Amino acid sequence: MSISTLTDRTGVSTPPASSGPQPGGPPALDARLRLVIDALHEGVVVHDARGTIVDVNPAAERILRRTRAQLVGAAAMHERGGVRADGSPFPAGEMATGIALATGRDVVGQLVGLHLDHGELHWLSLNARALRDGETISGAVTTFSDVTEQQSIIVALADSERRFRLLAENSSDLITSIDPGGVRTYVSPSCRTLLGYEPEELIGRISVEILHPDDRDRIARHLQSALEHGPAIEEARFRHKTGTWVWLETRSRAVRDERGAVIEVLAVARDVTDRRAAEETLRASEAAAVAARDALATVLDATTQYAIIGTDADGLITVFNGGAERMLGYRAQDLIGREHPTIFHDTDELIRLSEELGVAPERVLGFGTRDKDTDTRDWTLVRCDGVKLPVSLAITAIRAADGSLAGYLGIGRDITAERHAALELRDAEERFRNAFDQAPIGKALVSLDGRFTRVNAALAGILGTTQQELLGSSFQSLTHADDLDADLKLLHRLITHQSETYELRKRYRHAAGHYIWALLNVSLVRDEGGEPHYFVAHIQDISAQVLHDQTLQEQTLHDPLTGLANRVLFADRLAHAVERSRRSKERIAVLFIDLDRFKVVNDTLGHAAGDELLRQAGERMRRAVRPADTIARLGGDEFTVLCEDLGAVNDAGWVADRLSDTLERPFDLFGVEMSIGVSIGIAVADAHDSAETVLAKADAAMYRTKNDRREWQGAA
Repeated sequence: MSISTLTDRTGVSTPPASSGPQPGGPPALDARLRLVIDALHEGVVVHDARGTIVDVNPAAERILRRTRAQLVGAAAMHERGGVRADGSPFPAGEMATGIALATGRDVVGQLVGLHLDHGELHWLSLNARALRDGETISGAVTTFSDVTEQQSIIVALADSERRFRLLAENSSDLITSIDPGGVRTYVSPSCRTLLGYEPEELIGRISVEILHPDDRDRIARHLQSALEHGPAIEEARFRHKTGTWVWLETRSRAVRDERGAVIEVLAVARDVTDRRAAEETLRASEAAAVAARDALATVLDATTQYAIIGTDADGLITVFNGGAERMLGYRAQDLIGREHPTIFHDTDELIRLSEELGVAPERVLGFGTRDKDTDTRDWTLVRCDGVKLPVSLAITAIRAADGSLAGYLGIGRDITAERHAALELRDAEERFRNAFDQAPIGKALVSLDGRFTRVNAALAGILGTTQQELLGSSFQSLTHADDLDADLKLLHRLITHQSETYELRKRYRHAAGHYIWALLNVSLVRDEGGEPHYFVAHIQDISAQVLHDQTLQEQTLHDPLTGLANRVLFADRLAHAVERSRRSKERIAVLFIDLDRFKVVNDTLGHAAGDELLRQAGERMRRAVRPADTIARLGGDEFTVLCEDLGAVNDAGWVADRLSDTLERPFDLFGVEMSIGVSIGIAVADAHDSAETVLAKADAAMYRTKNDRREWQGAA
């Protein structure tokens, strides 16, 4: 019984039992109802009208892994907020409780993911109901249960279905699903090649309707055998869309649910028309046997990719084609009519099977054709030089017109290359694992939604955490907010084929709370169909390098004595300011400043005092100008100020007056009080002035000011 039902019956809801009735909130529970709620296996959380948690039951504490003290008074069940099934954030107003409080509607079965304190994602199924005081919503009750395991099963099933579809869509064999009623529910695209139909033409139709009438009963027995006894193999004729008949070898298996009930029959079929045609040729009348054998020998000798070996009923070799000569190194003329195939079979393999089957070694190969015409297996053939070859061997029983055994035909295909390819694949996978796990830089495999699915120890070390803690977390949650948009845009370029890889300098949150700089290189792996599958990320810690670069840049662009911008930085900012002013029509001005009598300070008190004067002058100028103005020391006792966004030309004069006032006050130079003068030239940029022109105008204005002062002092 849910808390919703309880409140329906009692007309009450659940604030903290010990707190008593809350003004304007839900009434308190009686003792009996409290006992029932505390015994529930569902989590129960009670909210007041503002959404604040006022009570929880023990199950809620257990599921949320938080104590009552942590939950009561909180604005939500978890401060990290919820996520949807696709990983996107779940707005608080759209969660069950928010909807119930805002609208008064009941919400049932809402799926929400919560990242609990230990980082693991848990899925909850939420129900919410508003509590009312008359017509007023006084609070809400939220009940929930942990459905993480069920959600994992759903995801696993979806992944399994995706892998099945990927295999089926790319297989040359015909793959069909048939429900218990005999109706096709799935047909793979290879039906176009094998039978000429589009999959949609066969889905929903009875499975036997395109079967040859003579084969329907046999296929019905075949399907029944698959249901009752396990996997079964049968051959039958199917009508091609053009009206011709195609022989298909069908392997069927029943798929059952956990209770053992049949869900469907899965059938995999391949075209064996050519092989059946060969068998029909071999079953021709005795009168044409010699001619047919000669014709067959000619064809077989021309087939060099397969070893084709025939025997009579007693096991003597009757056919040994050119492919067999090339594969095994024997000459046909030395074997035909003289030897049994045991000469080029693995003796140990024959003896083992002979003992298992209870037949003579020379009868082992034909044993599998007693109940069916063809037996296919992996086998070992031995060359004349003793080298063993793995082959896929199909043995067909050849029968006369009266059904008696006339001999056997074996077709062997060398699968050495396939075995080597499989071994190389395993080796490649092992090398990848070693290279990935032991790499000195951080490496990660990342799903399309940004979750880490595999990480190495180096990456865990860079981020100050463990590999296990990283798995399942997302790169979005670890990326600095200012870097995330650029990262996502580059990922989109990968997915949309605009680039093959990208490199980005970005910041990651370290487990200790600070951010580290990293060089990120990302590439995209696509599946066989060209669809995005997952990302491969290489992450290298470059924090020390970035800090070093920043330090070098700071030293390169600033005056080491005063800490003000130097000539290079000032020229760059002035050039950008002039360009902006042309577009925006904003006024800018440059002030050129020269300290009068600075040489007197150097000559009388020494260079140390001169340096101290320059440092103090720089600090005074910082306080005198506007926050957005740029001050620079060009060299010696010459300084400049860049004033942008001037409301009026007089604003530059106001800045110059403040600079004059502060610089003409006495300086304390190691206990000696000294006063200096200051000459300031002002130049306001015209529409067509370059940066160099504005600076030159300000310099000239400063010298005019200095000369005017000298003339005035001389006149005085």
